[in-house]
Amino acid sequence: MATRPEVFNRPEDDSDRAEAVARYLLHLSLDEPESEPITQMRLQKLLYYAQAWGLVSSGGKRSLFENPIEAWPHGPVVSSVYQAFKGYSKNPIDPHEASNPPSLSREDRAIVQWVWSHYKQFSAVALREMTHRHAPYERAWQRRESGGSNTIPTEEIADFFASKYDALVPEGLKFSDIREANLDYERGNMAPLGEVMDRYRDAI
Repeated sequence: MATRPEVFNRPEDDSDRAEAVARYLLHLSLDEPESEPITQMRLQKLLYYAQAWGLVSSGGKRSLFENPIEAWPHGPVVSSVYQAFKGYSKNPIDPHEASNPPSLSREDRAIVQWVWSHYKQFSAVALREMTHRHAPYERAWQRRESGGSNTIPTEEIADFFASKYDALVPEGLKFSDIREANLDYERGNMAPLGEVMDRYRDAI
């Protein structure tokens, strides 16, 4: 039986972890010109990807948030975040809703930043179409159509994205390795390849 992933951190001052991640995504979107503003639908899909890759980075053991993700007509949705921004309907979410929650750890932020950098190029419609093709969403939607639960199990999300990752990267390379390399690059902790090879010639 699959064990339920633990949350990265569960600070007392954050009553809704998913909303904190969502507001941080909005915060990241303010740092550069956007070809398409953040709407509820686009935000929901980015939030889904953040949860998914957060699970992959921990080997399925930890999640960014424990709020359930549900299969809705336009793709995966975190209901509590939908409620927080439902007043905007299909309109862009106002920039004042963005924040940089102090409760998010460095690891949390690294995952969300990685997701933003890789998925910001996609429109809301494109993200909807992408997530509609994901097996965990399809299964949850079928259950909903049959009168069952529309919740997308966290374990299914973790397994699906892990399989996609394993099929695309060289054997032995872990998502966490890429994440740490990105962090090292941002901190300037880099060394010339030739220097590394000279130092560890016998080991590589």
